[in-house]
Amino acid sequence: MSLDKPTTDAKAIPSAVVPGERQGFVVGVIVMTGLAVVLGLFRIGAQSLWTDELFSAHVARGSWQAMWSFAAGSEFHSGVYHLASWLWVQAFGDSESALRSPSVVFGVAAMVMVMVTARRLFSTRTALIAGAVFLVQVQTVRYFQEARTYSLAMFAAAAATLALARALEDGSSRSRWLQYGVVAGVACYAHLFVFFVIASHGVALVLRRSVPKLRDALLAAGAFLLVTSPLVLAAAVREGDVDWLPATNLRAVAYAARAVTVGNGTAAMILLVALWLWKLWTSRQGPSREMTSLVVVASWVVSPFVIAIAIGTVRPLFVPHYLNVCVPGAAVLTAATIDSLIARSRALGAVSLAVLLVHSGYYVARWYDGTPAKEDFRAAVRFACDRASQQHARVLFRPTYVRSSMYYADDDCGEPIAGNLAVVIQRGEPAEPTPSGERVISVRLFTGVTVETIETR
Repeated sequence: MSLDKPTTDAKAIPSAVVPGERQGFVVGVIVMTGLAVVLGLFRIGAQSLWTDELFSAHVARGSWQAMWSFAAGSEFHSGVYHLASWLWVQAFGDSESALRSPSVVFGVAAMVMVMVTARRLFSTRTALIAGAVFLVQVQTVRYFQEARTYSLAMFAAAAATLALARALEDGSSRSRWLQYGVVAGVACYAHLFVFFVIASHGVALVLRRSVPKLRDALLAAGAFLLVTSPLVLAAAVREGDVDWLPATNLRAVAYAARAVTVGNGTAAMILLVALWLWKLWTSRQGPSREMTSLVVVASWVVSPFVIAIAIGTVRPLFVPHYLNVCVPGAAVLTAATIDSLIARSRALGAVSLAVLLVHSGYYVARWYDGTPAKEDFRAAVRFACDRASQQHARVLFRPTYVRSSMYYADDDCGEPIAGNLAVVIQRGEPAEPTPSGERVISVRLFTGVTVETIETR
């Protein structure tokens, strides 16, 4: 159908799948899945759990009632993840590797979903490139190995976009739009920023004048609102829970932009964005299907940023790692761009892909090596416990870190010592006053476990 005026006898995004390519695609998915598992599990327990992960551990190690109170309460925005994590811990234990393993599962599923979405929107070759670009990206690997909801959020964002692509393939299918509304609604339970991805779909449809018939639009919107109504209600009730978020600033926006596009590196980000713009410009007179697909993924990358920044001017909301929901879209847009380079010159396209993968691989390697450094509660608590004496007073953890510290104190100190250890774990600020005569082991998290032993009098 014409994208300027939808009709019922043709498709907005006809399938670009060639039957003879199916076997190659399946083989590619299998290979990429194996690589994703390796990247996700490699050194998965090497780094200490950090504050947010240790909160996830606290929820996952608790009772069913305690987990549910968090999932339906303060952690409503990632309740699905906490439910899955709690079930996983009951089956596989609560070691660092076990706590992070659900994210590997969600991450592998996200990779497959990215490839399927890219194939649906573009071609098999684009899908294979998208799988490689998505996997060899430091943000992808990082969230594969973090006991938080972010790899699930990437999967959810890709699943919702695939549902949109399927609906656009058959604009006259009422069931496809109903499915889209349901899938998009369920996806938002992975993380609230998936709402912004769904909004990006609306932006793309308006820009391409591919808005579905009123009947279909109302059906999709109704299903979406019905599915998300409990989540929206919870967000309204717990509005004050975002008060801890920092104000939006240019530095955070720039960091998020680098993270989403290339993982790291300002020059590489600028070059890649320039190539994206070239792809969009040169495709404007091309097939309608391709341009619609490009607008969908470009909006997926850009719109959540714009929405988060706009809301952030009124109230704090912009957190860089929340925008990881854009990473799959950036991978698909990059793959479509490289595919165009290959079509023009195989050598140029191959070199461009190789340079991107080497650049991204460098930062992945640094991540495995512990750069950037995270809070090292494991080493901090172990250092303190090694020097602890049962003759000293009591545990004196900072309130902010009490749950975080006790995960390792339970394992490394043992219950008797943990109950008599005086420790202050801090980010570098002066230690809080302590009772006269009490020994305090003050551990700074971000300085290679630099320790100051303070004798108070």
